[in-house]
Amino acid sequence: MTCLAPAAKMDIMSRRRASPACAVSCDASLHYRSAGAAGKEVSARMAIDPHAERRITTPCRLAPFDVAWAESVVSWVRTPQEAYWLAPKTPPPLTVRHLLRWQRPDYNTYLMFEVGGDRPVAYGELNRLSLGGRRFWLGHLIVDGERRGCGFGGTLTRLLIEEGLNRRGAREVSLVVFPENRRAIHCYRVAGMIDDGFETHTFPAYGRTECLVRLAARQKI
Repeated sequence: MTCLAPAAKMDIMSRRRASPACAVSCDASLHYRSAGAAGKEVSARMAIDPHAERRITTPCRLAPFDVAWAESVVSWVRTPQEAYWLAPKTPPPLTVRHLLRWQRPDYNTYLMFEVGGDRPVAYGELNRLSLGGRRFWLGHLIVDGERRGCGFGGTLTRLLIEEGLNRRGAREVSLVVFPENRRAIHCYRVAGMIDDGFETHTFPAYGRTECLVRLAARQKI
């Protein structure tokens, strides 16, 4: 599974809500209401993807990004299309220098390891959307190209959501993704996120303007 999320910071003014809010509780259960289902509440375990769980045989953990792995993370980007989906604001080709520029004091960047493993299997960021608010966004989510299709993308997303909601006091964790990146969208839904409208972003590095899908997870009120 290719799991790539662009680090396009959310522009709330450009968002067109297409679905109601979801609420994610601190006990890793997902609760959301669907207007199309006449307000019927559906509950599901946020962490559960039965197929992915059978494929991943060991639990995973997050660790702060270590620059020693920068070259490895960049090597996971295998095609120009993946580079665009991952970092549309970054001029191609993606380099170690670009990755190191993402390591900012106000950003929370992580590597994901299998417990007991000594090599990372994924990279992602959990960053504050507004200085005074409790809203965070996920960006630059990518899984090692040799480890895709094993459920690591969903695990990475779930762990970052839990980090934001449970340990950093976030009210909301959201991201944007290209609508053509269907595997990534599926990955985020498996992790407990729900469709939350669309946002329009311009990417001067590529000379394009795109309408991206927005997904979010929120604390249960």
